[in-house]
Amino acid sequence: MTKTILAIDPSTTALGYAFSDGRLGTLTMAGARQVRLAKLLEGLQDLSTSCDVVAYYRPFARGADATRCGWGAVGVVEAVFGRQAAVLDVAEITVRAWHKFPAKLARADLKKFSVDLANKLGYHPVTHDEADAALLLHYVQEKIA
Repeated sequence: MTKTILAIDPSTTALGYAFSDGRLGTLTMAGARQVRLAKLLEGLQDLSTSCDVVAYYRPFARGADATRCGWGAVGVVEAVFGRQAAVLDVAEITVRAWHKFPAKLARADLKKFSVDLANKLGYHPVTHDEADAALLLHYVQEKIA
């Protein structure tokens, strides 16, 4: 039986997502932290088709607002999907190591590498947030197969 998987890359200004059926997208979150989390809740409720597994990157951010927003986003994910699906939190470094990312890339190079790799794997991300979600999806699909 094929499992429906949703992978999420939460960040402070945008959330990338990838479904196992091939859909990719980005939810943009602008404004104060509470406004961003409210937009996220609304966007995720729109996405909450029946999922068997929801995976997200464990938040790791520098700065108080980024950290609060990241963990707030995770709380919203858990609230929307926690009762209907298995929810996995995965360290981003784990996925990067599994995909053999080069060490010590500058931030811009890291984003480019992520998009290029997602394209090579058959996903077609528009943003690096979508690419990161697609790479998480690929990791989860391989691990639970």
